[in-house]
Amino acid sequence: MEEAAELGNYLPLSFKTPSEQEYIAFLWDAFETNYTHGKYQFAFLAYHMLSMSFVNFNIWQIRQARPEDFGKGLIGFGKDIEKNLLGATSPFVFSTVKERRILRVVDEIQTHSTPVIEHCYREFLLQNHDPEEREYPDAADQIREVLIHKNYLSQEDINICLGFDLAGIADRPEIDSIRTLHEVLKSECGPDDEHGAS
Repeated sequence: MEEAAELGNYLPLSFKTPSEQEYIAFLWDAFETNYTHGKYQFAFLAYHMLSMSFVNFNIWQIRQARPEDFGKGLIGFGKDIEKNLLGATSPFVFSTVKERRILRVVDEIQTHSTPVIEHCYREFLLQNHDPEEREYPDAADQIREVLIHKNYLSQEDINICLGFDLAGIADRPEIDSIRTLHEVLKSECGPDDEHGAS
């Protein structure tokens, strides 16, 4: 049960719509209830659907952060499916693709997603460091709404962001405000022993 619960660290912390949040909550409830009552086959079905949701969210992140790479990944799909996936308005659209074409082990997918998350976070830092120009003057609000919510980031995704090396952008004139934004991420979303650190 504990190992299964770890999947929660790979699922988004925030969703675009209440129905998406309710769907994931429903799957967790179905998993836990069936597992607790010894109905392991039904628990497995719910867990499998949670795993596929993780896959769909990761595909969505790739589509958002690297649309050209996403388009290349559709080679071999039929034109109708390709059109549907290119025009997707929600990660759940990807559930229409047969699983055997996209399913991988969760850790493996997350490992391969690291460059995508790093790219996403780098762009976030570059575009959102200035409190005068971003949607939310408060850095924590900007992180929550624009980085986490918009990109369906999970705790595992945030861990990648926390480990992001600022050295690659250290020569930029706005590096001080970028560092400030990064430090807010650490204080808001880092391990408990880092909370409040600067």
